[in-house]
Amino acid sequence: MPKAARTRAQQRRLEWAMLALALLCLVAWLSSPQQLAGPNHLIQDLGLHALARPPHPEIVVIAVDDHSIATIGRWPWRRALHAQLLDTVAAQNPKAIGLDILFSEPDLDYPLDDALLAEAMTQSGRVVLPVLQRNYAGLSQASELPLEAFADAAAALGHVHVAPDTDGVVRALYL
Repeated sequence: MPKAARTRAQQRRLEWAMLALALLCLVAWLSSPQQLAGPNHLIQDLGLHALARPPHPEIVVIAVDDHSIATIGRWPWRRALHAQLLDTVAAQNPKAIGLDILFSEPDLDYPLDDALLAEAMTQSGRVVLPVLQRNYAGLSQASELPLEAFADAAAALGHVHVAPDTDGVVRALYL
């Protein structure tokens, strides 16, 4: 094959590739976001899966699960129990303790337990408590904070609000 024919064939392939790319860009630009949500989610999931790292071995999750509820009793548990658990965890000298339980109302049954839990948080000095972003019927948004005594005793507050995509997978966080 002469050099000129090869160059023409390469030029033709480049033109077709550019045309295909231009048409693909046009379709993407003219499509509504909902029409491309599936492919976008697939690409994002594949990319994040490829970049995923294993969790750090020093991170420990203590979860409230069915076994715990069967052993300790129905939820909510007394805050004195949370304070005792917090003291036990803090004795291991972790860098941080994330307590993903929203203590936004006082304990009316055991009011002294609130003081015990606040004291355990203060003693630890490493507790991070959640803040929840609420959307009330699309009208307004408000942050639900822990009780003031707990917020003051915590080392920090952090948002835990997540909004799943239409397929139920969480791909973004409220910042």
